[in-house]
Amino acid sequence: MKQKRLIVITLILCLLLFSACGSSPSGTSNTEDAASSLPDIKTDDSENPADTETAENAMLRIETDYGTLEYPAQYQAQLKTETEQRGEALTVHFRAEVSGGVYELFTVTIAPDEGDSIGVIRDADGKERNVFVEVFELDVDSLSPEDRDTLFSMQEGVNDLIDALN
Repeated sequence: MKQKRLIVITLILCLLLFSACGSSPSGTSNTEDAASSLPDIKTDDSENPADTETAENAMLRIETDYGTLEYPAQYQAQLKTETEQRGEALTVHFRAEVSGGVYELFTVTIAPDEGDSIGVIRDADGKERNVFVEVFELDVDSLSPEDRDTLFSMQEGVNDLIDALN
């Protein structure tokens, strides 16, 4: 639990620092060599989208072979996900499409590896695997303040994903 809080606090501090200084290196990574099909994304229909507060809390269900990840549904139009399988590890890339550009927000890797995982996920058979997250710096210099806010808010969606695991 302390580790989860430390990750969340660190992420928030990094986002505040980068938004305050207005510059950071590009955080893209090359995944062309082993990219595969997109995971199934479903909106959690258990909540009434007519209610503004409820709509803001609605979650997308991103189905993978290793279990379900959840991410805020309010960003469904801008969110692009892609999976990459390497051995027993499955990586889901979370990207944002904003103002004609695609920005790498973070990756979630689901693997049997030991280490500093942020949680566990269970597949349909009940097998548990560790979940690891890598958050990228965003190059937002050329974006409007509104687009910057959107990107940073989408990146903070990793916290909702982590909360849904536990």
